[in-house]
Amino acid sequence: MATHQDTTCLAKPMPCGFADVGCETRCPQGDLAAHERDGVVAHVGLLRQQLAATKGQLAQTQHDLAESRGDLVATKAELAQTKAQTDARLEQAEEALMTSHP
Repeated sequence: MATHQDTTCLAKPMPCGFADVGCETRCPQGDLAAHERDGVVAHVGLLRQQLAATKGQLAQTQHDLAESRGDLVATKAELAQTKAQTDARLEQAEEALMTSHP
């Protein structure tokens, strides 16, 4: 009996195949195909809303990525400048050491 309810029972309540985009309908497995067929317009509306939200998230992610790239370029330039200063100080220290201890 448990196997029947888990796999083939047409009365078993099932979520709509469009649940991941917002359809909250749960109906018996045997009625699910009719619900999905009869709800095409509503499901397309949910898909359009999901697409719009996804486009907005993508645009924000692209904006954030561009900002991060700019920050990375600035940090890289700062590191290069710090390295150049450190190299110059090291060279001065080595020269001072060489002249003080011939």
